[in-house]
Amino acid sequence: AGRLYCGMEPNGDIEPCVFIPIKVGNIRKQSLISIWRESPVLKQIRNRDLFKGCGECEYKYICGGCRARAYVYFNDLQGPDPGCSMNQKYWEEVSTLTAGETKRLISVNHLGEEV
Repeated sequence: AGRLYCGMEPNGDIEPCVFIPIKVGNIRKQSLISIWRESPVLKQIRNRDLFKGCGECEYKYICGGCRARAYVYFNDLQGPDPGCSMNQKYWEEVSTLTAGETKRLISVNHLGEEV
């Protein structure tokens, strides 16, 4: 997400990934290269050293984890990827969530605002 590809909606909105519904720009208003280079969200996703869980992993520059899973489960683009076998403790944390807790997690955006 945001490192090798991005998603684009029919209206021109650009998102880091088709699974991360965060608008980072719109190609009808600015160039894709400008969005790609200047988006604060994309820059955040590319800074693997700050990723929780993945930030300490020896494979972080090869992999970097799934930012969409980190966003959905922890509402944090730099959060741990609970789907990674190297992040067992985070999987255990999210696997104990109730349906209500999971719904709460996905009802806020990347800024912590309710949606």
